[in-house]
Formats: sequence, structure tokens, C-alpha cells
Amino acid sequence: MYTFYRFCLTICGLLVFHLTSAQTLTGTVYDAQTRLPLVGVNILSADSTHISVSDVTGAYQLPNVSLPARLHFSFIGYQSRTVEVNTSTVRVYLEPANLSLNEVVVTGYENNRKLLETAGSVALLNSRELERFSNTSLVPAINTLPGVRMEERSPVSYRISIRGSTLRSPFGVRNVKVYWNDIPFTDPSGGTALNLIDFSTVGKIEIIKGPGGSLYGAGTGGVILLQSPSAGYGEQSAEVSALAGSFGLRGINATAKTGSEKENITVTYAHQQAEGYRAHTAFDRNVVNVRSQFYTSPKRTISFNGLYSQLFYEIPGGLTLQEYQQNPRLSRPNAIEQNSSIRQKTLNLGLSQSYQFNENFSNVSTLYGTFTQFENPFITDYKRNTEQGLGGRTKFVYARNVGEVKSRFTAGGEFQTNFTAFRNYANRRGQVDSLLLDDEITTWQGLVFAQAEFDFPRNYFLTVGGSYNQLNYQIARLSDAKRNPAGYAQSRRFDPVLSPRIAALKKIGESLSLHGSISFGFSPPTIDDVRTSDGSINTDLEAEQGINYEVGFRGNALAKKLEFDLTLFSLRLSNTITTYTNANGVALFRNAGNTQQSGLELRTAYQLLDTKGGVLNTARAFVSYTFNDFYFRNYERNGNDLSGKRLTGTARHNLSAGLDLGSPTGLYTNITFNFVDRIPLTDANTVYADAYSLLGGRLGYRTTIGKNLLLGAFVGVDNALDETYSLGNDLNAFGGRFYQPAARINYYGGLSLGWKK
Repeated sequence: MYTFYRFCLTICGLLVFHLTSAQTLTGTVYDAQTRLPLVGVNILSADSTHISVSDVTGAYQLPNVSLPARLHFSFIGYQSRTVEVNTSTVRVYLEPANLSLNEVVVTGYENNRKLLETAGSVALLNSRELERFSNTSLVPAINTLPGVRMEERSPVSYRISIRGSTLRSPFGVRNVKVYWNDIPFTDPSGGTALNLIDFSTVGKIEIIKGPGGSLYGAGTGGVILLQSPSAGYGEQSAEVSALAGSFGLRGINATAKTGSEKENITVTYAHQQAEGYRAHTAFDRNVVNVRSQFYTSPKRTISFNGLYSQLFYEIPGGLTLQEYQQNPRLSRPNAIEQNSSIRQKTLNLGLSQSYQFNENFSNVSTLYGTFTQFENPFITDYKRNTEQGLGGRTKFVYARNVGEVKSRFTAGGEFQTNFTAFRNYANRRGQVDSLLLDDEITTWQGLVFAQAEFDFPRNYFLTVGGSYNQLNYQIARLSDAKRNPAGYAQSRRFDPVLSPRIAALKKIGESLSLHGSISFGFSPPTIDDVRTSDGSINTDLEAEQGINYEVGFRGNALAKKLEFDLTLFSLRLSNTITTYTNANGVALFRNAGNTQQSGLELRTAYQLLDTKGGVLNTARAFVSYTFNDFYFRNYERNGNDLSGKRLTGTARHNLSAGLDLGSPTGLYTNITFNFVDRIPLTDANTVYADAYSLLGGRLGYRTTIGKNLLLGAFVGVDNALDETYSLGNDLNAFGGRFYQPAARINYYGGLSLGWKK
């Protein structure tokens, strides 16, 4: 009897053990860099008896698996991974492999597709492409992209042109909407202080060219999406780097990262300063950036983004042609005496939640706030502004298959509001004098958006979307010392506008796709256009409106060694805003009739070598070319018909080419060449900036000492041809002060020391 009871107890114990150890495993598979779910990942148990594939939310299930277990995850374009599983729910993160351009996942249209399946003109820069240069500025990297130009009027005084949008940007970034880690970085009126961001805090850039109204609201130029670097899954690392170069350039950067199943945190501190090539062009910038994600449950992710930037830079002013030719290192007269410069402190905080309600329905919502102190002694006056901003964005996504058609619906809204106190004082040799103007301005901008995507059989893709946008300014002039001491109030409300977009794509095989789109955009004047730097108010400016047509094809050939992306576009704008300066150097604005902006953009790259051995193991070449046929239509000024004149501030031809070489020893080199055609500097095309060519190179070394210690060093040269050229010309400048000379030949070098587990 005892033996029988013992036998029964043993059987029961085995049954209990089996029931508790054999269970259904569930989990989700994500891209380790973007943290987006991956669809179609193959999951295989060690004994090959259990097989699953992740669904549209990245989720998978494996029934009747005994713990502990070993699971193998594999997906095209990603590094395979084997995971030891001890719990019933597991998150898995796959690292991207070295992808070709067309295999990179695009997030800008909220569809998380490969570029080859994206119906739209999108430019991409990853960390490898960003680090080809001096690590001081985004300018040279962005200028390798077709259709996009970034200029620097003086150190860290940037502006960006996408398909000719420089026309209305005398300073700063306008008519281009910027998002920072999915948080709106552009203020409600459309201006962006891009110089608050340090190079080291950017890990990836996506640029949507042309109106992005279906998801991002107002704007005819384009949309720029910036992402901070993030930790890989399981990564723990720290790095310190130092930089030095010509004209007093020096800087230091420190970064710490940690990534796990529960969290992903990156903290960066960056300091950079220089004396500058020209007189009165010193700058000093300190930036602290925190990006963190907390995976509180399989359905919820909480993210926090914090940016604090403290910036100072001097403004040298534009030169005449005679001054530019005789001594390009001069500053404008009185710029030094009046201490023409900018000091700015900005705090930007954002909190967001991503929630997956079920396998078909999800939401991402973000709230953010900004606070800025701005001080600007100028040649004519002294400005002190304080700005407070608040905003939010929410997006709902519903994905469902209807028969053989995969469908995805996106809808949401965005709002922003700013309150700014503008005060203009007299400038007495760089010091604050009597109060001239005291304004309080409230800006409110809101939009709702919706988009539907359909994946039809035979690799046809259709996207239809649109947004409904509204903008309102309230201007209270509390005091005007010269004209109206009692003050007055004004407002400007722009009529709500619907901005639709339709796009289609046909994928041909696995290596080629054709796409076309029609999109409508409108772009109201920014608050700096309406309330100019001398305090004058122009509420008569009308919003630009335009329609953009484009077709393109992209793909790869020769066993994916050759990549190509070609786009033809035509943008027709009405009420185009153009800029000019008065005798005091103050930028003013006017509507300039209509413009026709048509062009061609080509980017191609070829993998010359990709092996594991030899003196060289990698060699890659690229070429980018832009042709701009931009001109005014129906534009008359001061009795002169300027119709047919070329668009001010835009070169007809731009060419960029480069070569990247690497060796198994860790030695590498990057060589880049840029050609920019001559640029019209007046609406009447009476003055042109000369064409110029730039050559630069970087030579570096990376190695790992032991298992965890990382060492890097690099040296480089910019403008190796020692060209005298102007980067960031002042358009329609009074007195012929068009030219903002850039540095001639200059050198740089840096060291980095890191630890990675």
C-alpha cells in the first residue's frame, strides 16, 4: 500500500510540474533603436517544435512551452537573436543590420514602412552619415541631401531651405516644421531655434520634402524629424570626447546610456565654443539632454524628454562686395561697438505615453512646455523677450485587415500656445537704455489630422490624408515711446485651411518602386514676420498657399550594391513671402505674388567593397544632385515686372559627392565634395553670389581595448580648397550688404574614450 501511495504522489508531482512549467509564452518584438513593433518576425523554439510570427503590433504567442526555454528570433534586415526565457511574457529587441538605404524604416508618415514602400520624398541621415564630419554642426551632413540646404550666417546662426524656402528666412528656420523626439520643436507661429540643439544630441534625421499637411499641419517647405541617440537593448555605456580646431574651436561631450527590458535612458552634456573666423563671431553653448523611456507594462510606455540649452553668439552683420573682397574677416561697422549678439536660455520638457489597447488599436499622446529668456543687443536697439509655451499632440492608430487589403487609419490633433513679452530698448554702446516698445503677444495654433493607408494586392499602396489648421495672433502694445505711449491692441486670425494629401506607390519586385503624390499646404507668416525686430507691426501679410506635385522612383540593383532615389516635383505657390532689409539692417517682409518651383532631386550610392578581410574591408561612394528651376510669376514691385526672374536665394545646381573607406584595423576616412551654383541675391536678379566648391576630409581610428574599453581619435580639414565664399547671404539687403563670409581652410581633431558593457 505504501508503495502504491508513493507511486501516486510521484505521478501527481510530475503532473503539477508539467502544468506549471508548460505554458503559453507571450511577448512583443521591437526595433531596438526606434522601439517600434516589428511585424513578421519569425520565432522558433530551440527544439523547433514551436513556431510563431509576430503580428501587426509585434506580438507573438507560443503555446505549451516548458520553462526555461531558448527562443530564436529572426527577421530580414535585423540581427538574429537567441533569448533565454524564464517568464511567460518577454519583450525582445532586435538590432538593425547594416541596411541599404531603401531598407531603412521611415517613421515620418506614421506608417513605419521601409523607404522602398514609402510614397513620398523623404531624406534620411543616420548616425554613420552624421559622423562623417567635424561633429560641430549639422550643416555639412544635411548639405549632402538633395533638395535641402542648411546655411550658417554666422556661427550657430542657422537657416534651412527645403525646395527654396530660404526666400522668407533672413535668420532662423522658418516654413519648415521641426519635431524633437516626436515633440513639436517649432513654435506656434512657425519659427524654430535650431541652434539650441547640439550635434551630439542628434542620432537620426528624417526630412519630408514639400507640404506635410496630412499629419503635421501648416507649412509648404517640409518637416524635419530629429531623434536623440538611444541605448541598444542590454546596453550600459559611457563616453567622454573632446574636440579642438581652428579659430579657437573647442568642446567637450559626455554621454551615458542604459537600456533594459524595463527602461531606456540616455543623458548627454555638450559644451562647445569658438572665437570665430570673422571679427565678432565668438559663440558659447551648453546643452543638457535627457531622453528616457519606461516600459511599465507590455501595453504601456512612458517617455520623458528634457532639453536645457544656454547659448551665446555674436552677430557680425553683412558686408558689401568691396568689404567682402578686401577682407572677409571684417564685421559690419558698429556691430562691435553696439555688442550685436544674442543670449538665450531655453528649457523644453515633454512627457508622453504610448498605449496599445489591443492588437488593432493604439494611442500616443504628448504634453510639453517651454520657457525661454532671450536678449539681443542689435545695432539699432536692445531687445529682451521672455516666452512661455505649452502644447500637446495625440495620435490614434487603428490597423485591421479587410480581406486581402491591409488598412491603417491614423487620426489626432495638435495644439500649441505661446505667450511672449517683447521689450525693445535703446542700445547705448551695448547697454540697455530707455524703453522704446513694450508688447505682449499671445499665439495660438491648432490642427486636427487624419490619414488612411491601404495595402492592396500586387504591391499597390494608397495613402489619403489631410489636416485642418488654424492660427491666431493677439498683440497688445502696452507702450510705444515715440508714436503712441498709451498703446493699443491688434489681432490677426487666419482663416482655417484644409490641407489634403494623396499618394500612391507601386512596388515592382523586391528592388524597385514608383510613387506619386499631390499635396496642398499653407504657411502663415511667423510672429517675427508680423512683428519685426524694429517693433513695426504688419498685419497685412497673407499666408502662402501652394500645391505640390511629385513623382519618383527608388530602388537598388547589382545585388543591392547600387541604391538610387530620384524625384521630380513641381510646387506652385501664391502670396509668396519674400524678405528685404532697410537701412538699419532690419529684416522686413512682403507678399511677392506667385512662384513656380520645379526641380529634380537625385541621390545614389554604390557599395564598392564590403568584405571581412584585406587592407580595406569597406568602400562606399555617394552622389547627390539637385536641379532647381525656380522663378517668380505675376510679381510686380515698384512698377517693375519681375515675372520670370529666378527665385531669390536659391542656386540652380547643387552637387554633393563623397567616399567612405574603412579597414579591419579600425582606421577609416571620409572625403566629401560640394558644388553650389551662383545664387541670385535680389528679386530683380541684379546681384549674384559666386558659385563655389568645397572639399573636406576626415581621418579617424576606432578600437576596442579588452572587452569594454572603446578608444577613438580623428583629425580633419574643412574647405581644403581655401575658397572665399558666403554661406547665408542677406537677400535684398539695403546698401548692398549681402555677404556673410564663411571660414576659409580650417582644421579640427578630437579624442573619445568610452566604456560599454
